[in-house]
Amino acid sequence: MSFDVFLQASDATPDGPDFDQAVEVVLASLGAQRNGVVVVLRDGGGFEWFDGMAALRGLTPGTCDVLFAIAEATASFILPTDGKDRALRTPGNPGQPPEDFLPIEPVGDAMALYAALAPAFETWSDYRDQALADPPPRKKSWLSQLFSRP
Repeated sequence: MSFDVFLQASDATPDGPDFDQAVEVVLASLGAQRNGVVVVLRDGGGFEWFDGMAALRGLTPGTCDVLFAIAEATASFILPTDGKDRALRTPGNPGQPPEDFLPIEPVGDAMALYAALAPAFETWSDYRDQALADPPPRKKSWLSQLFSRP
């Protein structure tokens, strides 16, 4: 179970291998280690990366540093799964969105991205914790107690 953040290509986003190379350059420049889809950050945080989607289980300023830098390097829009119909644009994204796209909101830096994602992440993590919690022990009915064997 993860909180997903998607990147949407603009008309300036590099294609295929050039996109992948831009992501790798960002990860290396920020000291992130990648093993397949798993990205581990210097601060101990991390996420899974699936070609334009980050599956988060935790949200740290370091996570937002990396996501912001990837969006900048690839001229992509950030689409948080927060229930709001919006896309976030970094200042270095010169690209135009697809036609009939979501409303665009500027996000000036990684800390502003963190502030934009944190409320939805908090709601999601509360839901996750509740959904994955152990159910309370079931009280035995008097009938099952009567017929249960020691």
